[in-house]
Amino acid sequence: MRREQNFPSMQNCSGIEVRTMPLVTAVDLPYRSKFGNDRVDSTPRRWAGALVQYNEWHSTAKKAWADLSCDQVNLVVILGRQGGTCGPRFSLKKPMPADRNDPGFFFWIPANLTVYGFSEEARMLRELQVRFDAERLMPILGDEIFGGKLNMPTPSIYDDRVAKCASMLADCCIEGQDEDQLFGESLITALLAAAVQDITGKVSERQVSGLVPWQLRIAKEYLQKHLVGEVSLEEVAGLTKLSLSRFARGFKTSTGLPPYKWLLKERIQRAQALMAATATPIAEVATLVGFADQSHFTKAFRRVTGTTPRYWRTDGRTI
Repeated sequence: MRREQNFPSMQNCSGIEVRTMPLVTAVDLPYRSKFGNDRVDSTPRRWAGALVQYNEWHSTAKKAWADLSCDQVNLVVILGRQGGTCGPRFSLKKPMPADRNDPGFFFWIPANLTVYGFSEEARMLRELQVRFDAERLMPILGDEIFGGKLNMPTPSIYDDRVAKCASMLADCCIEGQDEDQLFGESLITALLAAAVQDITGKVSERQVSGLVPWQLRIAKEYLQKHLVGEVSLEEVAGLTKLSLSRFARGFKTSTGLPPYKWLLKERIQRAQALMAATATPIAEVATLVGFADQSHFTKAFRRVTGTTPRYWRTDGRTI
């Protein structure tokens, strides 16, 4: 978790120490903290128009709380905790009833509505915050948005889909690889779709169908054209005239793979072709097929093929 590094420190407007991990800037830390938080280690990224922040809150106080409201919607997912209890409160003096308090829950905060993140005897909290303008829900979810419940804050809600997406987004924040944009946007889309279903209690009755031929053709052409470099789920979904969620589900129905896995498979196959036909060094192959470095390429290659690029090239060559 990089805890051995010495991150630069700053004091925010509420006086708590903020130790920033890579990629962070002062404007990315709009906390309204009030009491008991010694410091927060934070790593933000931006995907699909949302500010995604992985945070580790540290406290030595018996009670600590922070006003998590802002001028955007804020979806907060509690990923882990050391000691004590934590949860959202609409009033500092009144805990919210809850059947359980283990990590893995989320709560939804509409723009400019005060909700406190409150903890008692918790030494450290791991959380993910996803902040976005409410208008962003339409291009992301399309007709999966249902009604006025999204204008109200929620108590703690448990959903394994939300927790899993949030955990993977936290990993993406920490690792900070450029080629994670498509993966990050896909995770944001899946996370918001699951959270909105939980909040509204409604699921789209429209049967999931594949893309029509022209949509699938233009999507594959876009992904192959952008095999190296930045790939945007929002841009390719826009080419097919679909929301991000509808496009991602339709693409998976048509190909058997979500867009980021399909693109990863294409990159690995291109790398295999290069390694089979040339003596290009593996580090150079990695950059030629869109990976930030050899280490990240090797991890992805192993996930897809079960072996390393070096072993595949010398002993296990199969395309």
